[in-house]
Amino acid sequence: MAHIEKTPTNAPFSVEEFLALGGEDIVYRRRLTGKELKAFLPEAKNAPEAQVFEALFGADGTPLLVTDDKRSLANWLDEAGMDMALRH
Repeated sequence: MAHIEKTPTNAPFSVEEFLALGGEDIVYRRRLTGKELKAFLPEAKNAPEAQVFEALFGADGTPLLVTDDKRSLANWLDEAGMDMALRH
């Protein structure tokens, strides 16, 4: 699994603070193109560059799910017993 080491300078929490919030209970969603996906996930080397994917990551940056189907994402969250919260 790939580990993403990217912390924006304006992040409301440090990495340690974010992990302390819920560890495995918090995931974040990110929309990526195939090109972006290939940049950090070697397993996606054959992904079409223009295709848009939905990805779920653990609080530590571990990829948990990559899909091109929003229903799969919703099913994963439901099966994991998680609810979605929006961050603005």
